[in-house]
Amino acid sequence: MHKLRQISSKVKIVDDISSQNEKENLATFKCVELFINNTEYDLVVSNRADLPVFVPKPTINKDNVPKNLMLVRRYRFKNNTSTKRTLDLIKEFKRKHTLDENEELNIVEQVLQNNISGNVACKYIDVVIRYSMDLSDIREHNRVYDRKTDLLVSLYDSSCVTPHPFGKSGKAMDEYSDYITNKKGAGIFIEVIDNESIVRSRYMYIANKIVEFSPIKDENKESGIYCTHLSHDQYGNIIIDPVILDFDDGEKIGLYKNKESAYAGGNTEERFKLDKLELERELIDSKSRLQRDTEELERIKQESQKLKLEVDKQKLEVEKQKHEFDKIKIEKDEKLLKANEEYEHRSLDRKETHEIIKFIPAFITGMVTIFLLMKSNK
Repeated sequence: MHKLRQISSKVKIVDDISSQNEKENLATFKCVELFINNTEYDLVVSNRADLPVFVPKPTINKDNVPKNLMLVRRYRFKNNTSTKRTLDLIKEFKRKHTLDENEELNIVEQVLQNNISGNVACKYIDVVIRYSMDLSDIREHNRVYDRKTDLLVSLYDSSCVTPHPFGKSGKAMDEYSDYITNKKGAGIFIEVIDNESIVRSRYMYIANKIVEFSPIKDENKESGIYCTHLSHDQYGNIIIDPVILDFDDGEKIGLYKNKESAYAGGNTEERFKLDKLELERELIDSKSRLQRDTEELERIKQESQKLKLEVDKQKLEVEKQKHEFDKIKIEKDEKLLKANEEYEHRSLDRKETHEIIKFIPAFITGMVTIFLLMKSNK
């Protein structure tokens, strides 16, 4: 990698830009951007040059219009050999670089490819690209960076706080890359990718300073925390080692959900204080849980006692019914025994009577025989 030579260009102030219209019509290339604010907020749009543009909210809100910020970017190419060479440059650039995700460059290439011809009657080739930026959560974050358009959109009352993330800070990133490449250094690059808009900013305590990592959207990456380790091997190559973490695992690399935790994570004394407060909160929570568990146990004991009394009552009722049943059974058995005795007594009487009846004819016969004998002896 070759270090870029730094140059300083001169800036010229144009007092009357309208005087340039005639020359402008002869220009080979022109790019115009138009912002349409459909949200309920006054916005400020900043580009990589840190140029803030005030975009007021609409005077009349329409219910059927999406609450977003529209960017209409218009490219005008003059249909001549310069445009053809521009198309050749685009193709060569894409051949040497992997830029499939650069949709705007692909669109421009396709339109130029379809419209460039030798027909001089077609003087200009216009490419109009519309972007729609969802700003539903801008009140929560105050600012949103859109990677596709490379624009920073901020609320009007907070626009002066943070510049474009790749403005002057881009120079610092170049110096950092130079440090990695030429000085055999190492470092870490962290990104919070949140395509579903479910997390807030993360914070890290570095060199006595709290650094904020705002979540960004990247359709080419899954949501998560990307921690990329940059190092330099013995052959002069840069080693890029990316690690993807879940949002809840950010503390493993010192990335916290709020500034207080981040500050405590990088400061031993504050970490001790925070841990002490956390333990005290846990102790209070444990006591509360113990109190709730004790009350619940007491309630269960009372319910158990009520249930036991009810069971005992039912047992007594069962014993009473059993006693009544046994009493009735004994009475029935006594009646049956008495009936059996009476039946046996009557049976014995009938037998004796029968024996007497059987004896009477024999007795009479005997008495007649004796009478006849006595009479014959006289």
